[in-house]
Amino acid sequence: MASNAPMANPDMPDDIKKDYEEAREIESRSPRSACVLLRLCVEKIANDLVKTKGDLNSKIAKMVKDGLSKDICDDMDMVRLIGGQAAHPLQMDLRDNHKTATALFRLVNYISDWAYTQKRVRKEIRASIPDNKKAAIKKRDGKCSRSRS
Repeated sequence: MASNAPMANPDMPDDIKKDYEEAREIESRSPRSACVLLRLCVEKIANDLVKTKGDLNSKIAKMVKDGLSKDICDDMDMVRLIGGQAAHPLQMDLRDNHKTATALFRLVNYISDWAYTQKRVRKEIRASIPDNKKAAIKKRDGKCSRSRS
């Protein structure tokens, strides 16, 4: 049975995309298993962004401390909690819950867009700005100096 889950964000790194595609392949047979794999995708994204040791929850907390938006934090937490509960008996029964699994696919793509696509696009735009304009920006008072890219 073909998956109705959305395709992976094209900017998603290959090792994460591999898990995402595996989740797509099994979603029609086991939404629960798909949710667990999607949680793994978010964990790998967090590992890319936070280079310190710790579990997914602590990495999300570090990103929040560093300025992560509430929306992305909430998205990551939803995938973390639902995917984690899917792996543990008696907490949440997702055996036939395709709607929840589909929502998690969408959230992982939103998170990937934030983590990879937006960063790539900003880098492309910044590369097109003339050097004298970049120097003027750098010379400014530095209030906007914190950046993910």
